[in-house]
Amino acid sequence: MREEQMNSTESDVDQVVEVNVEDLDGEVIEDFTQQLSINGQFIYNARNDGVILIVENLGFGDVYVSDKPYAKVGEESHRLVFKEQRAFQTDQLFFTSASQPVVSIIEVK
Repeated sequence: MREEQMNSTESDVDQVVEVNVEDLDGEVIEDFTQQLSINGQFIYNARNDGVILIVENLGFGDVYVSDKPYAKVGEESHRLVFKEQRAFQTDQLFFTSASQPVVSIIEVK
């Protein structure tokens, strides 16, 4: 049963709705910057409906981000390295890290 749960979790990771950042064409309606805590979870709730959230790692460590509540340190599919960007079509994101990186979150509509 434990293996089934792990496989279920792994398949959920593959279902993240990501959008190609380079293909985005819209208006920036919110801009937010946050320094994450060490080994803590940060949850970002979109302030506007129907937006695409663009996340960028501004530095000081790796960021792990997911649209599911289990972003894990060490999970490569969740990892954002310095200056990497990823876009999500969701209204909630979950972050964690093993350091204190700074992230930028931009809402585009």
